[in-house]
Amino acid sequence: SRTASARLPHQSPPLPVSCAKKHPWRSAAALPPRFAKDSGAPGIRVFDLADGRPLNFGSGEPLLKAPAGGDKAGDKVSGLAYATGKIYVSYARRNLVGVFDATSGKLETTWTVPAPGSLAVRPDGSLAAISASNLVAIAGGRVSGFESQESNLLDTPTGIAVAGDGTIYVANRGTHQDIAVFDATGKLLRRVGKAGGRPAKGEYDSSGVYQPDGLAVDAKGRLWVAENADGPKRISVWNGESGAFEKEFFGGCDYFAYAYINPAIPDELYCHNVLWHVDWERYTTTPIATIWRKTAPDMIEEPAPDAAPLAFRSITAANGHQYGLGWGRHKCILYRRDGNLFKPIMATFDVSRAWSLWSGLGIPELDDPVKTPDGSYFWQDANDDQRVQMSEIHRFKDNNYRLGLKAMAPDLTLWADGGQLLKPVKWLDNGQPIYDPEKIEKSFLSGTPHGYGDIWLDPDGSVYTYSSGQLSRWGADGKLQWGYRGIPDWHHSLGLPVIKPGQLHGLTGGLGVAGSFTGNMTYFGPCHLFERDGIYTAQIFRDGRLGGLGADIGQPEGQGGDLVSVVTKPGTAPRTFILAGGQDGRVTEVLGLDTVKPLPSTPFTLTAEQVKTAVDAQNAYNARIGQSAKLVIAADRKAVSGAGVEKALDGARRFTARAARDGTNLLVSFDVSVACELINAVTDPKILFKGGNCLDIQLAADPAADPQRKTPAPGDVRLLVTRQIAADGKTIKPFAVLYRPKVKDFKGQPIVLVSPTGKESFDAITVVENVGLEYRKTADGFKAVVAIPLDLMGLTLTKGEKLKMDLGYVYGNATGSQAAARSYIFNNSFAANVVNDIPHESRLEPAQWGEAVVE
Repeated sequence: SRTASARLPHQSPPLPVSCAKKHPWRSAAALPPRFAKDSGAPGIRVFDLADGRPLNFGSGEPLLKAPAGGDKAGDKVSGLAYATGKIYVSYARRNLVGVFDATSGKLETTWTVPAPGSLAVRPDGSLAAISASNLVAIAGGRVSGFESQESNLLDTPTGIAVAGDGTIYVANRGTHQDIAVFDATGKLLRRVGKAGGRPAKGEYDSSGVYQPDGLAVDAKGRLWVAENADGPKRISVWNGESGAFEKEFFGGCDYFAYAYINPAIPDELYCHNVLWHVDWERYTTTPIATIWRKTAPDMIEEPAPDAAPLAFRSITAANGHQYGLGWGRHKCILYRRDGNLFKPIMATFDVSRAWSLWSGLGIPELDDPVKTPDGSYFWQDANDDQRVQMSEIHRFKDNNYRLGLKAMAPDLTLWADGGQLLKPVKWLDNGQPIYDPEKIEKSFLSGTPHGYGDIWLDPDGSVYTYSSGQLSRWGADGKLQWGYRGIPDWHHSLGLPVIKPGQLHGLTGGLGVAGSFTGNMTYFGPCHLFERDGIYTAQIFRDGRLGGLGADIGQPEGQGGDLVSVVTKPGTAPRTFILAGGQDGRVTEVLGLDTVKPLPSTPFTLTAEQVKTAVDAQNAYNARIGQSAKLVIAADRKAVSGAGVEKALDGARRFTARAARDGTNLLVSFDVSVACELINAVTDPKILFKGGNCLDIQLAADPAADPQRKTPAPGDVRLLVTRQIAADGKTIKPFAVLYRPKVKDFKGQPIVLVSPTGKESFDAITVVENVGLEYRKTADGFKAVVAIPLDLMGLTLTKGEKLKMDLGYVYGNATGSQAAARSYIFNNSFAANVVNDIPHESRLEPAQWGEAVVE
């Protein structure tokens, strides 16, 4: 099977950024206020424009912190601008603008400005700013209005930009939904964009903007407008003088970018709450409509763009109407197509306020614990207003009842993850099915001890399921037709080898049915295809842990996708596409499936002797891999070139580690087989592991600590050793960072690394200069010897001592800007294999470490 990829519809545009010449970084990019507001830690960060690496300010700090005296809420950034070596930062809740030296990051002064928002530098060096919803000028800290009173003809102003001739552009997000253009005195010259903007939902109109926010004027005088909205996520370009629309760019608006094509409508593609028209001759897309958007507090919302494994999917039902099924905010929602809108008509949801990830349903009455106590619920629209009235809500008597919808049949029978069936009891003239929540039926899947992670339907009435390591197809009569059992789920597959054809570990969502084929996504990106009779066919995409980016790399953290068969030109044969990719709405054509032919059938008998041979081989293998690796800290420095302990990640990536000691150092050697050198480009030492290509040494210096402890104790340390390019831009020097989660008698402020999954705390993370590194390239990788002073780690290493220890390697890409995989001699836990979440990547797990004996 080969893949020919056409990226539809998301293309990454070159974004205008504020660039500082003669700076220690390539660009200082201003974040739109929305992202600054939502950030976990208030402040300004600098990123390398070439590859997105976070960089440090001249002070060595990665974060430009707010002036003293604020709090977490007050220090949120509301505006950002750069000019002539200075960074200007607004803090609206503090009525403050801070002025920083852009090279060092040092605060130079602060100005009192009422509720400052977006900032832009004028040709004379003063600032144009939004202040308390007014357009003002700021010069040397003095705030003044403009000569013309027209400068206040604004409506919920947000973004601001200034052209080289002093022309001022202001984005309005109220009823105007446009960009007001003023001359240098504040006189209104014109407005850019259709009056009233583009509709929040419904037909797409490129001549209007919706929720305009970030603005920039480029060297050619063109106005770039970034919209602070999803569905679509849009950046538009306009002629700065005439205000005429010129072009637009679209991007993904959430964590994943699931796309779907209804085979009955081959020239339409759904992605991220938008219908796109597909031109199959040019491989381009243009927006048709925003299919739905919640515009009132009590309204049911649009499908969540990244809901997995239930990404939005639509069908043309037996009655000729179109319907969609997707997830909202803790809801499973059924939509009915009306024109180019998909209106929500029914939803099921559970209320569980004790759940750690509970965030509410986003509807006032449903989030009222008196009106809607914990339990399971059903909503059905009775008056076609897409809003929730409590009279439309049904509460199931069993509080533990769960109705997570998974699939739609052509007759609009809905399948739930517990195998329940919900069938229409009548139909309205507009095509809306009416369901009776008290008439839920059981299917042959009901009564299982667990729900089904995914259910998808075959056109012949058969049902495919995947859950808890079981991939199955059931006939319409409920009989099992074929199945694969004992497949390790993705949580338990992180430490398993890179996926190759036929290796099914890490399966996630089903891909649906296309022609003679079905399949499953995997967590690591590859998709496995099967014939509908269960015979394995092919693997599509490479495992993302192999590193790199491109059309052949599948979706990292893949949860689902779709396999569709589409006639793209009347009178031609159907083509097969897989809609799944690396965080983009990628459409990839799968070629060669027409060459798959069944082999002649032959009888096969599995004898008892063959079974015994297989069982004996499996037992021997398990015994072999169950033996603990033996790590010895030799008494002779020469031992670092002797026999070692090997750990293979896959066929191309492996390392062998050895340890020894001399009078003052612990010596650790690594022979690493890998395509990339030991080089790392991450300048923030706290997250050095994000760049990969790091030697990883973890140990416990306190022999009295509990060997079974789940969390680190004083003396537990992690040392990452790599090489980085020195300040001269030419020399490559060793670089080592010591992580200490707990320091005895520590009294300071810990360093906390945070993500949506949790946090990890460290009493100290320090760059250490006295760690030695010998390095040389080899034919298939490199050899390295790390010399670690014993007093740095708090070690003595006396003969016979047993030391809790682990050695590993963080594999990265060629430039050292992206970690691809991790591997350790002993630790094969979930956290030890994660490379896409900072708290997990930083975590020390002493209970998982092995034992090293000092000779």
